Amino acid sequence: MVVVTVGYRLGVFGFFGRPGPAAFGPSDQRAAMVRVRRNVSAFGGDPGSVTVPGWLNGQSKASTSGSRVGPARSLLRGVFMRIGFSLPLFGKAAAEPGGIARYARAAEKEGAAGLWVGDRLLSPVDPVVSYPGTDTMPEEFALAQDPFAALAVAAAVTETAILGSSTINATQYQPANFARMLTTLDVASGGRLLPGLGIGWSPDEYAAVGVPMAERGKRLDDVLDLLEQWWTDDVVSHTGVGYTIAESHVRLKPVRKPPVHLAGFGEKALQRVARRADGWLPVYSVPEQVPADVLTSTLAKIRSGAEEAGRDPGALGVALRVNVAAGTKPEAIAEAVAKIVPVLEPDHTFVDLGYLTGSVDEHLDLTGRLLELIGRG
Repeated sequence: MVVVTVGYRLGVFGFFGRPGPAAFGPSDQRAAMVRVRRNVSAFGGDPGSVTVPGWLNGQSKASTSGSRVGPARSLLRGVFMRIGFSLPLFGKAAAEPGGIARYARAAEKEGAAGLWVGDRLLSPVDPVVSYPGTDTMPEEFALAQDPFAALAVAAAVTETAILGSSTINATQYQPANFARMLTTLDVASGGRLLPGLGIGWSPDEYAAVGVPMAERGKRLDDVLDLLEQWWTDDVVSHTGVGYTIAESHVRLKPVRKPPVHLAGFGEKALQRVARRADGWLPVYSVPEQVPADVLTSTLAKIRSGAEEAGRDPGALGVALRVNVAAGTKPEAIAEAVAKIVPVLEPDHTFVDLGYLTGSVDEHLDLTGRLLELIGRG
């Protein structure tokens, strides 16, 4: 049995571990423990094993017992400040042979808490709908690796980092194959998969996979229904949108039921998060495009909707993607992270480096620099 103790100090800058005046009252302690226990449960541990032995010199220590050191290490520090990064999935870095494995291995050793992928099938020359916020497609998308293959490679060369997606376009994949891929990734990684799913926005991609774009919403609901069966029942049968699964043995199960997070800002998408998801996938841009208070009010709306649906609003996780514009200085990125994380209090945060680097070496250098800057607080 492994006992892991994580200490933290909270105050004005406490989310980053910088000493500050003690400002962590009983209500804060209760909120923190809800998050800790949620993370323990998500990684297959016993949430009842988490205890707080008391206050020691202005610090609180939470202890938990479990069989995996990696997930336990992320409990409290993960709630307040551990940073992940995008894998070099797009752009010139994606074309480097062995680049995903080299980056994933080194980034975890540097202290990256998570390794994340996006999903881009096509980069049309003349897109029906341009990339949001532009009138074309970013040149980086002309070189794009498969997100599932990238996560599988990362799983093979790492031990503790969360392996997440923000966002995989779930409705562009055949559902049975999709369920099997996610299950395999969770098993391969030892239970570290965090599947962040969405419905995409590109008509060109939907035309390429032969799926009617107008059916995105109902197809995502169908995928969620299938995943629930696939991950819990040993015998699965399902009549979905355009496919049928005859009664079949499906005994390969994930290490623990992966916490499905959903993307979206539209009304229907937010309702789906509130009713069905384990967490939400907000996006914060650098320079800022959507103010922090919009994200916090949206999260409050989701949690209110979850409560109305009879769910525990405190159990809804948040996996924050920080999108960074080309040319942004590392100091500005660290400052933005320092601004948004204490406000939104995500369970997971990662910085998308896709527009900032042109090689795996640059990806690694920037990862190390940001970990240093963010670690300073």
